[in-house]
Amino acid sequence: NGVKLDIVADSNLKYIVGFDVIIMHNKNAIEVISAESLLPDFDAFFLEKSGHFIVTGAKKIESNRSLLFDNTAIIRLSIIPKKTGEITLKIVEKLGKEKSQMIDIKSSVLIPKVGEITLKTK
Repeated sequence: NGVKLDIVADSNLKYIVGFDVIIMHNKNAIEVISAESLLPDFDAFFLEKSGHFIVTGAKKIESNRSLLFDNTAIIRLSIIPKKTGEITLKIVEKLGKEKSQMIDIKSSVLIPKVGEITLKTK
C-alpha cells in the first residue's frame, strides 16, 4: 500500500525557475518510489542518498510562463512504508554542502521555511 505526499511551497511573491528540496528519512522505514512534478512547466529530478534524498525542480526551457508559488503543491512523493508505527520525513534547510532552496528569475537564492511530517502506519 503506497502513500502519496505533496510538498507545498510559497515563494513570497517571487517568480521561481528552480528549486531543491532535501528530505531526510529512515531508509529502513520507507521506500521512495517516485517524486513527480505537479507543475506542468517544471521537470523533477530525484536523487537517493544515504539517509536522505534530494528533489530538484527545473523550469522547462520551452516554458515562458512566470510562476509564483502561493502555497502551491510542487512535488508529489510516492512512498511505501516498510514498517509499522510512526515514520518521519523531514525537509531540512541544509545538509553538508546541499541545501533546500528556490531560485528566482534574477538568480537570487531564497531559503524556504522547512518542516516535517509524521506518518502513522499499521
